[in-house]
Amino acid sequence: MREWAGAQDAPNAKYAKAFLLERRRGQRQVRRLQAGVRDIVSGELTAIPRGIFAVAGVLNGARGGVDIPDADKDAVKTQVSKYYDKMAKEFDDDSIVVPLAG
Repeated sequence: MREWAGAQDAPNAKYAKAFLLERRRGQRQVRRLQAGVRDIVSGELTAIPRGIFAVAGVLNGARGGVDIPDADKDAVKTQVSKYYDKMAKEFDDDSIVVPLAG
């Protein structure tokens, strides 16, 4: 991913596109990328179902949950829901539904 994005020393904007959430911390504005759902497939940045499933899981408390502000959490839930809708259409499978709590 870093090679594809040209981000050898630190994450850049292109690298950050693989994640649903980017937060900056501290005076130096250190990037903190969370909720990775994309990877490089055949040279293209592509959403990966396992990544989407993992993010839905941590939003529901799996692996100890995720430490993000509620406002950001709602935005990430919305994005995850959209991915689930896309997967249901792409795979023509109505049983693919987002498992997010409240």
